[in-house]
Amino acid sequence: MPVGSGTFFLGRWLRGTGIGPARLRVGDRFVDESGREWEVAGQPYTTVGGKVVNVRVQRVGLSAVVTERSWAAHERIRVQRTASTAKGKR
Repeated sequence: MPVGSGTFFLGRWLRGTGIGPARLRVGDRFVDESGREWEVAGQPYTTVGGKVVNVRVQRVGLSAVVTERSWAAHERIRVQRTASTAKGKR
C-alpha cells in the first residue's frame, strides 16, 4: 500500500474512511455505536484464521472499565490517533 493519508480502497484514495482493525495502535481512540469513547489498551490479535480481529480497550477517563472488542478483519474503523501514536511511539 502506498504511503499517504487516507485509505486505499478499490483503486482510489478516500479520505476519512477509517482503518482496518488490525492496524489499530495502543492509544488510538474511537467512538462506539452508543456514543461512548474508547481507547485501545492492547495490541490487536486475530482469531478464526485471521477473519476476526480482537483488541483490548478501555473507556477514556475510566481506566477501570476494560473490555475486549471484536471486528471482522475487513471492516473499517474511524479512529482519532494521538501525536505519540502517529509517530510510532508507544
